Amino acid sequence: MNENTTDLRGTAFHEAGHSVAGLVLGFELDYVTIGPNSEGVLGMSSFAEVDFFNESTGAPVASPTTFERAIKKTLAGVLSQTRAAVKSDVHGSADRQHVEILLVGIPGLRAEKEARLASLTAETETLVAFCWPSIETLAALLLERSRLSGTEVETELSTFLQSARKTISSGSTEGAGTP
Repeated sequence: MNENTTDLRGTAFHEAGHSVAGLVLGFELDYVTIGPNSEGVLGMSSFAEVDFFNESTGAPVASPTTFERAIKKTLAGVLSQTRAAVKSDVHGSADRQHVEILLVGIPGLRAEKEARLASLTAETETLVAFCWPSIETLAALLLERSRLSGTEVETELSTFLQSARKTISSGSTEGAGTP
């Protein structure tokens, strides 16, 4: 496998992880692509805008639960890539920076930041394992088509997403990670 193929495969699993985890956790997916953006960077999972911070003051406005769900959605990319055994760090550093920004929105976390991040990572690993067949399916579709709309992803994964959302919303998160 050459470097470009490895990067595309890594990007497909990375973006599939963000997309599937995000949908299961209640975020609205606009589209997902493994194609390059205008700067040549591969891959993007675009979700409907969520207001996390007040534009004027920078103060957190989303609930701590929303911040935690967003952190899990972000962590799911690199964890999916790792689970697929793809050694490509196309997006890892940008995701780590995004997680650091989101951690600011969880009150009282300064002293326990590393412990809470470790806990969220473990919960996301469980979520990725629970979602793995759908992540593999979406990664294969991305390698085939390069870009899918949120509606196309929802259609392709509809049976799994309905079941997963029901599992999580009922509070039965065994195997799914805490939402």
